Amino acid sequence: ERLYGEHPADVGLARDYIVVMGWAGKDKESVKAYRALEAGRQPDYVIESVARSYRNLKNPKEALAVYREGLQRSPNNLVFVAGEIRSMADAGDPGKALVRAEDDLRKRGDRVETLLAAAYAAKVKKSPVESVRFCERAVRLSPNDKTAKHDLILAIADMGSPQVAQNMADANPDVLSPAEYRRIEGDKAAASVRWSPHE
Repeated sequence: ERLYGEHPADVGLARDYIVVMGWAGKDKESVKAYRALEAGRQPDYVIESVARSYRNLKNPKEALAVYREGLQRSPNNLVFVAGEIRSMADAGDPGKALVRAEDDLRKRGDRVETLLAAAYAAKVKKSPVESVRFCERAVRLSPNDKTAKHDLILAIADMGSPQVAQNMADANPDVLSPAEYRRIEGDKAAASVRWSPHE
């Protein structure tokens, strides 16, 4: 921060500042520095960082624009593809996001990041069964991927199977946060009450 403040015209320093601010969760500062850069081509790592910051700031339209800018130059960049799909869903178009995901999966084959982005779009679309299917494909592709397991467990819970989700969580104790685990426990307790016989 100090170096950037002293040398705001140093492009290399500005790029590093944008990324470090993103890592530190200072998304507003990251975006502000990005906007201050002169128009021109930025490396993929800068585009990835600032697009993520826009998503964190709940600004999916700006995120989408930045991801698409990156895709024009690096069409096979997985971060850009997944980011575009998630941002489309965030912007209120999960149906089109799923079409975009299916198109990428058809052209490039199953890739974990694309499958999990598709699962996210299906979740936003309120299609939990579809979300589970995408997550299962991701876990089959990469059985040790913690993010894939995490998303699958939550998708199963969203589908209305908290007992199955809890069993999976118990078998993978380092995957869910304590709050996520408690939520599944609560869903399971609520389901038991609903299905218990009433006198």
